[in-house]
Amino acid sequence: MKNVLIIFNPKAGRNRSRQTLEYIIRAFRNYNFNITEKTTTCVGDATEIVKKNYKDKDLIVCCGGDGTFNETVNGVIAVNTQTPIMYYPMGSTNDLAHTIGVSDDINEQIELYLNNRIVSYDVGKLNDYHFTYIAGFGVGTDISFSTSQKMKNKLGHFAYLLNGFFLKLPDQIKKIKPHHMEIEYDGKKIEDDFYFGVILNTNEFAGIFKLDKQKIKLNDGLYDVLLVKEVNGFIDALRLLHKIRMQNYDNDRMIRLSVSELKIRGKEFLPWTLDGEYGGKHKDVDFKVLHSKVYLVANETDFFIKEQPEYKIEENVFDEEIKQSSKRCKR
Repeated sequence: MKNVLIIFNPKAGRNRSRQTLEYIIRAFRNYNFNITEKTTTCVGDATEIVKKNYKDKDLIVCCGGDGTFNETVNGVIAVNTQTPIMYYPMGSTNDLAHTIGVSDDINEQIELYLNNRIVSYDVGKLNDYHFTYIAGFGVGTDISFSTSQKMKNKLGHFAYLLNGFFLKLPDQIKKIKPHHMEIEYDGKKIEDDFYFGVILNTNEFAGIFKLDKQKIKLNDGLYDVLLVKEVNGFIDALRLLHKIRMQNYDNDRMIRLSVSELKIRGKEFLPWTLDGEYGGKHKDVDFKVLHSKVYLVANETDFFIKEQPEYKIEENVFDEEIKQSSKRCKR
């Protein structure tokens, strides 16, 4: 009998009900799994649930949005377990689920697991923070966490377009200023002023940014970097967005890189977004890819390299602040 830990976020997406959780539990029981079920109650809860319940588990199931998945991955990294994660998408946009090729058909996902459809997955580390698919600074990168959950539940991807590009972005464009940075990668250095930058391991974000699927691999040890050096007003921002969607990178104004490590040295503290959530303010950033750090239950799509590298267990070091964090919080 397989032991499974199910982490359920009742606030994800369109406020999934207890019936959804019962449906998921019933599906695993039909396949004779021994179930431990935990429901999140606050931000960061999924990480704590993994840390306290991961032992003797053959599978960890994350039922929620991309933010819940981020927390689950952080828990897996904290305890340094090779236990694979099954992501059951319940968010309002599910960008990551679309990229890794998983659906909300729980029986289909269980069949993938039973047929050993397990792939390795790269995780990004930005200073002391881990993220699973995107980190960004500058104009527009706060669209995800500044859009209300109520609006996202009702409108999905369109909520980002409405809040970001019609309500917030025009005003942001008027106020933004470039940020002077020194960027080091692969023995090279760039020094310039940048309005916007993202580090990502996905081909889409918020239904707005879309990159070439053929150039994205989720377990190749590399993340993509996109930097924008100039934005001349709201109309120009829309034109740049169109260029990004069309994979048309203007070297005079946009820089596209693929890196395993990156250092950013800035002049001021800037807010960063990590996996669609607020990621704190940073002046200096040290980024690196944790190659094939976790395992996922997923279809072997073109986003994955077929030959999986051997997973190497590193010394388990807990972040003291996370270890001592309290769970007494409310959503």
